Amino acid sequence: MLRGTGREQVPPTVAGALAAAEAASPVDAVEAVTRELGLALDATKVSFLIADLSGRALVRLVHARLSTPASTPPAPGERRAEEESATVLPFDGGPAEQAVRTQELQVVDPAEGNPGSVGPGSWLVLAPVTERGEAIGVLELTLPHRPEAATLGEIARLAHLLAFVVIANRRHTDLCNARNEGASLVEQAAATNRALAEHAAVSGLEDYVTGLIGRVDLRAGTMELVNAGHVAPYLVRGPECRALDLPADLPLGLFPEAMYRSTWVDLLPGDRVVFLTDGMLERNAVDVNLPEAIGATRSLHPREAVRALADLVLDATGTTLSDDATVLCLDWHGGHGEDRDSVHGARQRCGGPVDSGSKSAFTGLNESKRKDPGW
Repeated sequence: MLRGTGREQVPPTVAGALAAAEAASPVDAVEAVTRELGLALDATKVSFLIADLSGRALVRLVHARLSTPASTPPAPGERRAEEESATVLPFDGGPAEQAVRTQELQVVDPAEGNPGSVGPGSWLVLAPVTERGEAIGVLELTLPHRPEAATLGEIARLAHLLAFVVIANRRHTDLCNARNEGASLVEQAAATNRALAEHAAVSGLEDYVTGLIGRVDLRAGTMELVNAGHVAPYLVRGPECRALDLPADLPLGLFPEAMYRSTWVDLLPGDRVVFLTDGMLERNAVDVNLPEAIGATRSLHPREAVRALADLVLDATGTTLSDDATVLCLDWHGGHGEDRDSVHGARQRCGGPVDSGSKSAFTGLNESKRKDPGW
């Protein structure tokens, strides 16, 4: 609350972040906002680390030194091109992983051997960047002094704001003519099929893609699915785990005039739907009883459930996969039932009405069959 007008006003830090987002192009907005947040919080260094699709690492996507020494050599594992750098940080149980998995802000004392320090006495703060359960990544700040409680609260809220910036800018780079125009799922499937078939005709490649396109009606508690030759998802309801009976149409891209159908599924509070690709069912993982494994992970949060299921298949195949292994887990809780009380955008426990976890960044799961892997 700012005094002077008798009204609530946007805090200066938020106002600066929003102004930076508006002034930058969609592809540059995340970097602009990250830098603005670092400057507003008097950080000496700020980074945005995006969650790797494997669920096993973070990638430092934005890296800005706000108080730069004369010359600094690249850090171990860091790749630089002019002023840009990218560093893959495998999960090792440290504070960055804990920020993602616990959805709680992490503060690292310089006495603990802060790997992100730019000098003695600097504090590392890692805040989860999450929106409604989607763990997007981590905001990493290096501060010259120990942060007070009020500062930590501000960092948590600004990390949540950054999540909205990331998600909002996805919309501006979404080129699907059909989805943006409000087309039905069947129309979206038909449009995608035609586009892929036309691309195959022009390129001379015999390509096709299997996929599931879905949409959940949050008011009615129903899910509509279009199955383009894909493996059926599993429904967990009470003690039972079974594959959904979805009629399968042709994969996308085979014939430009192919027709598609949709199937409606009524969801009940407590339902879990697990989507997966063929890589989870490959012959090397034949000993994995997926329905049993899905049931055994039922009590886990969706983020942790997909992690456990993927690890199970990787262990069974000796980490050698002949196809992509993707898992997406959706929990349905019915209505909210209570007000949201999450600061960071995700609960530490399952909430409502929908929670999800995914090894993929895509809304629709897909599996490509390509003769030219470079396409």
